[in-house]
Amino acid sequence: MLQICSRLSFNFAQVKKYAIIKSNYLIEAPPKKPGNAYIAYLIEQTEGKKERISKLNSTKISEGWKNLSSEHKSTYANKYKEQLSSYKEEASSYA
Repeated sequence: MLQICSRLSFNFAQVKKYAIIKSNYLIEAPPKKPGNAYIAYLIEQTEGKKERISKLNSTKISEGWKNLSSEHKSTYANKYKEQLSSYKEEASSYA
């Protein structure tokens, strides 16, 4: 795909994600389904950090998730529900 798009001089920073069908056509890719509440927590914990998520870091983050109160977990669940509803709207308009 990179070769085809480079031949067509697409700039990936300015173009939406595309999928190739039958190697002749570029169409807009379907929307990506959001991660669950834990993924939202994981992204927030690693946001702005340049280091890779190692096994040690991931165990610390997962322990933090386990020790998190249900009130705090519900905020991440609400974020997930909002993202899921917007995903469903985009997916219905895609189909």
